[in-house]
Amino acid sequence: MREIIVFGGVDWQGTVSLPIHHVVHRLANKNRIFYIDNFGAGRNLKLSDWRRALHKIGTALAESPIQSSRIDRTANISVHMPLVVPIPALQFVQRFNVRLLTQYMTTLYQKHDIELPVIWTRVATDLVLDVIRTLPRSLLVYQAVDYFPFNPSIPDYLRERYSESAKQLCQAADIVFVSARGLMEKKKTCNPNVHFLPNGVEVERFQTAVDGHPLLQSISRPIAGFAGNLGSWVNQELLAETAKRCSGVNFVLAGPTQVDVSMLEDVPNIHLIGPIPFASLPSLFRGFDVGIIPYRITEFTTYTFPSKLMEYLASGLPVVSTSLPELMSYANVATFADTPERFALALQLALDSTIDLDAVGKRIQVAQQHSWESLVNYAESEIDRCLIARS
Repeated sequence: MREIIVFGGVDWQGTVSLPIHHVVHRLANKNRIFYIDNFGAGRNLKLSDWRRALHKIGTALAESPIQSSRIDRTANISVHMPLVVPIPALQFVQRFNVRLLTQYMTTLYQKHDIELPVIWTRVATDLVLDVIRTLPRSLLVYQAVDYFPFNPSIPDYLRERYSESAKQLCQAADIVFVSARGLMEKKKTCNPNVHFLPNGVEVERFQTAVDGHPLLQSISRPIAGFAGNLGSWVNQELLAETAKRCSGVNFVLAGPTQVDVSMLEDVPNIHLIGPIPFASLPSLFRGFDVGIIPYRITEFTTYTFPSKLMEYLASGLPVVSTSLPELMSYANVATFADTPERFALALQLALDSTIDLDAVGKRIQVAQQHSWESLVNYAESEIDRCLIARS
């Protein structure tokens, strides 16, 4: 059984199932997975981070590279939390973190008899790159998700540094998977072996719900719904103005709020219902009439492929989105609008199509072409091909 070490860059445990969780669970069908949990050294801590940071410290102290307390033996996955100092702005702290993480990984190798694993990383920081360079491996896989250096969570003073580390990681990788077609052109300038691996969907999961979510019972239909983090990339002005023009439509936004959302709270037909566990999304979408993706167009979102697109389509929902470049090739199953007037018109047209069974079938068919099973099988075939070529 092949061993794969995954630097996932996101918390393994939580209410939200992100693309890396789906990928890892499927990789574990044939491989032994060591998931290096999000150790939080990508940016300096903010005051709001301290509770989460203390939890991570507690987890790291309770565990060791020898024994993870979070093991799913049936799934061949163990989760490991290194302890580092989350102050990347200081170079002497960065050097200290490299030593800490290198020692942690060396111990992990020794105690679990890891010899030449595949290393799969979504994390393109110089810390992770410097550590990976020291580790024995059979293959290095870099999964470029979004335009990492311009992620809104990355402070300006780290963007140039992370742009360089992402470039060097791309050059060092044996295989590069990208979640956006626009990223292919960028990554091909530093690595010829680049492959498109978009966000997928568990189609069957979104086909099983019969009833709508209980939180929607008091909200009258039609409902235009959104599920995801309410961060700076969500165009609140567009949402608020569209909702005012569509007074007969209720807008339901499900997800944690990461910015001030008072603009949305002031609109009577906008309902913020908070985070929803991933397992409950099918029933939530069953209560939606339209799925919306109201993102701003920025340097970051230009290379974003929202996973919610395929989840909406798997539920048979019509989709209205802003004109995200990565979604424009799905114009046969989604409508695009960028002003309140056009977004309101697109919503009305989408609502009129909810009873079109042919349109529903076409949406589900597109989602089936993006199943996680087929995407991970493709990734594994490229890994196999690369390993054979190197043997």
